[in-house]
Amino acid sequence: MVAIMSGERSLEPATNPADFSLHTGDVQADRKFPLFVTRFGLSDRTAIGAQTRQLLNCFSRYMHLYWHEAPFDPAYPHSHRLETRLFGQLDILKHDNVTSRLLRKLNASHWHGDEPSAAVTTFLGRLKQEISMAYLAPIEAGDARRMKAIAEELQRPFVLHFWDFLDSNAAESATTWLIDNATHIFCLNRQIQEDLRGARRRSSILTFTRGRSNAIAKFTSSPEIRIAVTGSIEPYVDGMKCLVGAVQLLRAAGKNYTIVYIGLAKSLRRCGLDNHDFITATGFIESAEARDKLLAECAVGFMPGPSAAPETDARAKYSIPSRILDYLAVGLPIVGTVHPRSATFAFCRDSRLDVGLLQDDPQRVARSFTSLEDEAMWRSTSRRNLAAFSALVEAHGIEDLKRMLAPETHPSGNLWSRLLRRH
Repeated sequence: MVAIMSGERSLEPATNPADFSLHTGDVQADRKFPLFVTRFGLSDRTAIGAQTRQLLNCFSRYMHLYWHEAPFDPAYPHSHRLETRLFGQLDILKHDNVTSRLLRKLNASHWHGDEPSAAVTTFLGRLKQEISMAYLAPIEAGDARRMKAIAEELQRPFVLHFWDFLDSNAAESATTWLIDNATHIFCLNRQIQEDLRGARRRSSILTFTRGRSNAIAKFTSSPEIRIAVTGSIEPYVDGMKCLVGAVQLLRAAGKNYTIVYIGLAKSLRRCGLDNHDFITATGFIESAEARDKLLAECAVGFMPGPSAAPETDARAKYSIPSRILDYLAVGLPIVGTVHPRSATFAFCRDSRLDVGLLQDDPQRVARSFTSLEDEAMWRSTSRRNLAAFSALVEAHGIEDLKRMLAPETHPSGNLWSRLLRRH
């Protein structure tokens, strides 16, 4: 039986069985469980972390492995860092550079680049007898290389889930290997599914989800009109600058528009947006309920992108920022600077949410905001967005994943030998 210390989430065996827990419930030698592998931990600081936690909530027994987290992220039951604290938490060491390469040579990491150390392979060797099947979710080629190594060590069937192709390189060798050997491939959106081409016959959509909100936005006649922005903004600087320009125009016209950024002040600084007194940053808010309450106190949710052409920008081609779901959950109307050929725009168009997203200059953004000062327009848009949220949650696609990862579906590892095609 595998043993993992719960305090440090170490790869080393625990000496006292009371010191560790693998997953919900007592471990039974004849009961296997699914393994989930992602780059990020389960904190809400990353969209993938939050979405993975939503998936795990659907399983009573599991283990989750990851390698990147923030220094003050909480520990989650049955989730373990497959990396040293140093390399798992320091941003400078999460990338390939002179410092990280030097420290790897000094064995400060559990990985030699993307190749597992002896500690990792020993750990996986002990673990594989308890795994029924694996869920692997790479978003870049580096993730794919590590997950390929994990799959080869486990020798268990696995499914893939593509949340994104941030490096736009589905043809990279490790990614191709994972695609060829996966029993099934789940994709966030149709664009990713279409680009997999030959794998489409064994692929399906598994989009993001979240719980319903207790806080619902209401139209207000308050003189202050708050525009909400949540999530990552650094990849979307152009859209944020367009928003700032629109608010400056409206304020010059005597309207009290303000921007509420639900995120860290340092993100505003990195975007060069920290010198405006009409923008406030709330800091990171751990509680989903508290974030929803802040959103519900605003009048509009803003999508700052992706605004670049998908031919030149991988985020535009594949990404769908999950902030959309947060805005919809509280019934906020949405305005944005989103490219018309982006995956985000296609997603919104399919859900009839594309109105107001193609504003590519401050004047158009400002006009979209002022149109929502009309109470009837605001209320109809809010009702439509709440209905769209319900439809998206119902179309999540989790049932296929639950069925495929069920332990009884794969009683042994023999399926691996029939599936594996080495390249």
